[in-house]
Amino acid sequence: MILIDVRTTEEFIQGHAEGAVNFPVERLSAGERPEIPSDQPIQVYCRSGNRAGLAKLILENEGYAVENLGGLSDIEKAGYNIVV
Repeated sequence: MILIDVRTTEEFIQGHAEGAVNFPVERLSAGERPEIPSDQPIQVYCRSGNRAGLAKLILENEGYAVENLGGLSDIEKAGYNIVV
């Protein structure tokens, strides 16, 4: 499972889920894609869940299996460690 934080790089630096990679939704919207095999399950999150929802739609259209985990506070409530 790959955990992707789709917030901006600045937001990511301020705190993110341990083990997450940063790939801002703006990059996805611009046509860029992470170097992840299409059969690798992906989980996405952002600040509130809205950008993660957009990222989920974009990646699903590319054939990825994606789960929207919501916002950073949802991640924290789910037990993920938040690191700075």
